[in-house]
Amino acid sequence: MKIRMVRGTWDQRIAPYEYVTHRPGDVVEVSDEDGLRLIQGGSAVDADAVVVEQEKPKPVKRAEKPAVVKQVPKKPRRSAPKAEWEKVATKIGVGTQRADGEPMEKNELIVAVESRLAELSD
Repeated sequence: MKIRMVRGTWDQRIAPYEYVTHRPGDVVEVSDEDGLRLIQGGSAVDADAVVVEQEKPKPVKRAEKPAVVKQVPKKPRRSAPKAEWEKVATKIGVGTQRADGEPMEKNELIVAVESRLAELSD
């Protein structure tokens, strides 16, 4: 039986410890048993059969996502230095100064940042 490999590879045993590797497109003379097994498994077709290639379906275009995606910065650990909290505060639009113009204490800054992050995540 002649078959034509159409998918994958097949190592045909020709003698003990001797194999020949067949790849897609190879036409091979095989036993009926091997031929049926390869054809039923989808790795080969009958060599005399006419193979008709089907057109691949065109990909469906999906709706585009909005270009601008808000990314909320990751909150630093409570034990992180005040400078890290100040960086996050400026990224999310929280002022680092009190109303009287003095810089916020670290605890005040943490509370302000956490409340603003909670607003942004909603």
